[in-house]
Amino acid sequence: MEGAAEPGNFDHGGGLRRFFALNSRAKVYLGESPDGECTVKIYGVVKKYAGLDRTLRGDFPGRFEVVDRPAEILPGVFLIPHIGGTHPRPAGNRHLFVKRDGSFVPDAFAHELVMAVKENGRLVVFTGCSHSGVLNMVDAVARSFEGVPIRAVIGGFHLTGLPPFYGMSGSRREVREIAAALLAYPVERVYTGHCTGAKAFGVLQSVMGERIVDLRTGSRIEI
Repeated sequence: MEGAAEPGNFDHGGGLRRFFALNSRAKVYLGESPDGECTVKIYGVVKKYAGLDRTLRGDFPGRFEVVDRPAEILPGVFLIPHIGGTHPRPAGNRHLFVKRDGSFVPDAFAHELVMAVKENGRLVVFTGCSHSGVLNMVDAVARSFEGVPIRAVIGGFHLTGLPPFYGMSGSRREVREIAAALLAYPVERVYTGHCTGAKAFGVLQSVMGERIVDLRTGSRIEI
């Protein structure tokens, strides 16, 4: 078993210590760490470290591997770093910064990875929390596998607002445009939850209908 994580957010890897206690050999793949401390800043007042447990990599030095170029980590399983792209990033990123030399700069999420699984001539894209924007992540996979159809996109889209899961960070128009773009690729099916948020999911579903499925804890997906 292998895993992919991002160095920037504790909610992406808060269970790693327990995972290592249960599994003595699987690697965890990370993007390149940002130059500074990942920090959440809300209303300009609340400032809190938001990265992974700082002791993990020292306690388990052989378990982490940094990905700085596209890599096939298992047959048919690919990790793509340096996502880039031309589509807007999620508005919810405005609360996430890198603390560097006492100053806070917006996190560019250059450390984020997207994973693609290729099987039977089709792709399944795993986005994590999509801080780079789900459309940029799908584009990154499409560039790497030109002409290969995408069967499914699975992950959170970071569209939730404050309070968590009940608000929406972008406008309805922006979220509808994301849904329309996903249909245009085309992507056969989208499974999303977590940081997408209930309100944004409803807007996405109003455009995508049965092509989008609510992803919940305990869900089992057969692709």
